Amino acid sequence: MLNFQCVQRFFRAFRHFLPQMLQTFPFLHHLEYAIYANRKSGIITTDYTRLAARTAVSNESVPIEGDKTVMKEKTIFLAGGCFWGLQKFFDQFDGVLFTEAGYANGPEQADGSVQPPSYEDVCENSGHAETVKVVYDEEKISLRQLLKYYFLVIDPLSVNRQGADCGIQYRTGIYYTDEDQLPEIREVYDQKEKNVGEKLAVELEPLRNFYSAEEYHQKYLEKHPGGYCHIRGSYFTIEKWTDEEKEAAGLK
Repeated sequence: MLNFQCVQRFFRAFRHFLPQMLQTFPFLHHLEYAIYANRKSGIITTDYTRLAARTAVSNESVPIEGDKTVMKEKTIFLAGGCFWGLQKFFDQFDGVLFTEAGYANGPEQADGSVQPPSYEDVCENSGHAETVKVVYDEEKISLRQLLKYYFLVIDPLSVNRQGADCGIQYRTGIYYTDEDQLPEIREVYDQKEKNVGEKLAVELEPLRNFYSAEEYHQKYLEKHPGGYCHIRGSYFTIEKWTDEEKEAAGLK
């Protein structure tokens, strides 16, 4: 058996090389999610061959060691202002398996090379958006529900600004990698636009690129509970709200 923290450090250490690694070894992203989904036990299986065989197809249901439930993993990328708060916000929900803060949909390099931006680059208008990668089990939480939560904590009409944060990196956006998700996204998006009566400033685009943010940004508000956040404090306990409170907030 391997210790969870050791494998976690491996993925973090090589985060900038993950796009190339995943092309060569596609089972690795399933292994990473399986590790996070089973993190409460503190251990993972080392039978990578068996795990790879189970997860050879993207979005296939993935049985986790010691768990009788079957997960069907999906991924969505959400930009909603400072990623510190957005990551903590989505971490609370049952069915969210894994989150990662990063930088998405910036301009491509002219020569097609991979050059991950730094936080300093992003703050100097590299064109990337602070974004949270959300991996979820659609058997436990739907994309529709995740997007309802998302719209609860952003101002969908604000351009390049959320809370006190201003700049192109703080724009809002829903970035998808699976065309099959688009009808569900459009349903929630169009309903929100109808409700507010104006065109939303939220980008709705395929994901072009995503780079993991530096380690100190990951789970930032867990490391620094008093850190800055533009999201209202009560929204971090939605899982404890009554059905009446959720209905009143338009979450049912």
